[in-house]
Amino acid sequence: MDIKTTTAGEKRRVKPDCPLIGQNGNIFVLMGVASQTLRENGLGDEAKEMCERIQNSDSYYKALGIIGEYVNITSMDEQEHGRAPGKGLKMY
Repeated sequence: MDIKTTTAGEKRRVKPDCPLIGQNGNIFVLMGVASQTLRENGLGDEAKEMCERIQNSDSYYKALGIIGEYVNITSMDEQEHGRAPGKGLKMY
């Protein structure tokens, strides 16, 4: 992920926005949307890592926390959600 330096000199990851609020709450749907967002932003390796970590997590809430480490969770209303019809989600 891109690293951004804050005014205090701290380094942090720059996470892409991902419209998960308002999606089907199934963790595999959420993982697929987050994975697609990462790949669309040139973060394919992070998408694969995130999916592996989610699949090895032992609870829904831990899995949501992992997703939040990789993307900024936003509402579908906050972003235009313009995926092409018939374009499937690829999960690693």
